[in-house]
Amino acid sequence: VAGPSSLVTITFSEAVTGFTVGDISAPNGALSTFDGTGTTYTVTFTATAATEAASNSFQVGSGYVDAAGNSGSVGSTAYSIDTKAPSVASIVFADNSLTVGEPSSLVTITFSEADYRLHCRRHFRSQWRAQCFRWHRYYLHRHLYRHGQYRSGQQQLPSRLRLR
Repeated sequence: VAGPSSLVTITFSEAVTGFTVGDISAPNGALSTFDGTGTTYTVTFTATAATEAASNSFQVGSGYVDAAGNSGSVGSTAYSIDTKAPSVASIVFADNSLTVGEPSSLVTITFSEADYRLHCRRHFRSQWRAQCFRWHRYYLHRHLYRHGQYRSGQQQLPSRLRLR
């Protein structure tokens, strides 16, 4: 599920009757806006907020019949959900005591996952500021400053970044 909601289309091999939203089960979310007739039905699946679940099964039960009165068969398909926001797992300064002669430190930032964007003016420490972070597909552009000293650069790493 790429986003909080997804439209799911269910297609039968022949026209059915008696098929309802109650014939469908989908863990880690809710179903709404059920519609359809004959061979094609749609339902909106809305994933539960703040959920990471790699293995789910969308299942259709057998509570429907075809024109001849034959009961339907069970069907399913797999899907994954990631509606959990990324977070900073840790921030570590290699040198916690910065001096005039050595005004920089290696900073390691570890994120809970890769591929998201950071925004400007986030504080790391009382005297350090990230003036502007822009993150996209493992690239981090950063400008750090402390007491008027300015450094800039770019790193390419997955979910663990090391800034100098």
